[in-house]
Amino acid sequence: ASKLSDPEQLHNTLEDDARYCWHPYTQHTSPNRPAVITGAKGSWLTLEGGQKVIDGISSWWVNTVGHGRSEIASAVARQVEKMDHVIFAGATHDQAANLAKRIVKLTGGAMDRVFFSDNGSTAVEIGLKMAFQYWRNKGDHRRTKFVSFNGGYHGDTFGTMSVGSGELFHSVFKELCFDGIRLNPTTFHKSYLSPRGSEGLEDDLNQLRGFFAENHQVMAGVLIEPLVQGAGGMMMQSVEWLQSLGELCNRYKVPLILDEVFTGMGRIGQYFAFQRAGIKPDIICIAKGLTGGVLPLSITMATESIYEGFLSDDKSSALLHGHSYTANATGCAAAHATLDIYQRESLVDRAMHLERQFEIWATKFTENELVDNPRVLGGIIAFEVRGTGASSYYADVGEDIRRVGQKYGIFLRPLGNTCYFVPPLSISDEELEFSFDAMYNTLSEVKGGRV
Repeated sequence: ASKLSDPEQLHNTLEDDARYCWHPYTQHTSPNRPAVITGAKGSWLTLEGGQKVIDGISSWWVNTVGHGRSEIASAVARQVEKMDHVIFAGATHDQAANLAKRIVKLTGGAMDRVFFSDNGSTAVEIGLKMAFQYWRNKGDHRRTKFVSFNGGYHGDTFGTMSVGSGELFHSVFKELCFDGIRLNPTTFHKSYLSPRGSEGLEDDLNQLRGFFAENHQVMAGVLIEPLVQGAGGMMMQSVEWLQSLGELCNRYKVPLILDEVFTGMGRIGQYFAFQRAGIKPDIICIAKGLTGGVLPLSITMATESIYEGFLSDDKSSALLHGHSYTANATGCAAAHATLDIYQRESLVDRAMHLERQFEIWATKFTENELVDNPRVLGGIIAFEVRGTGASSYYADVGEDIRRVGQKYGIFLRPLGNTCYFVPPLSISDEELEFSFDAMYNTLSEVKGGRV
């Protein structure tokens, strides 16, 4: 293949892809072909023909420290030479033990125990199993219902589909999923989930308090993406509402499970969203940015109280869950190198800098009548394209934005007509300015109907 000219390589890649690949979240009857990405460095992706574009979505929100970090590559290489992977059942190693200690310390004492797995969906699945079995181990068989929230996305395994927004992504599997209870969150902005936004906070809180008073005895746990619901349209919750939810869980002793797969690892200006929100969870699920987007690795953390609920002379009371690559030593090495970069470059503080820049940008775009409903939190900005209505995952304008954006030098993947910009936290100010200009040009062209 190395002897082929670039056009031939491109043709072969697209031909092989069309013949053999099955892409996620893709309807393959669509005439839109995938972008061929040939390289990645820092905040930039290299496309076919050599064009460079800003990675405006951190490659599905995982690449928080920039692509091609030599520190991570070196750490991975050293670990592979020493010990690539070993079983984690009945064995341990320094990379996993030290990483568990390091992550627990980042929670400031809120969490005590770490269970390793491979991806965000699995991390949440484990959190659900922890909460459910915790009650069963205590002999409480009434606690069978999980409370989750409309607009939430937690993954594509059957447990996570059961507690996610089934009507959006998983309706075909509904009859195979278990029943739970779904409520609407209160967003600080007006949304399809919360039409009045913060104006309806008091009414929403009264309903939430009444719900807990009537139903807490059947609740196995409450699961939520704290502060930001990602794939459901970048809906951002009222902090007061989220704090009240946490207080109710604490009052009624209902485990609060936080899906921080997206919001964790510094994205919103703290290492974890629960720290910025000021709530106390019982279980936290993290993935995505844990290894800087280099290797699959995820963590489900729990309090000592949850952990102790599994301690017994009865072996069947243990958490009987595991994966071949649990606590993969190479992935753990990548995570250590990633955390070193976070600390050395103050990337959590950098997320707050991005928030300030995004707020300025949101004001400008609103004044220029390009966007509706702009919302910002840490290294996240989202909005709907003006004139395309409320948030809709299946809106065709999303494909227009993706295609036009590449022309102006930015790689985007909107959620229908909800456009978001979630760059690596390491993005420079100069790259931010370039991204702002690219977004402005993209939105102007799409809104003007010149696509």
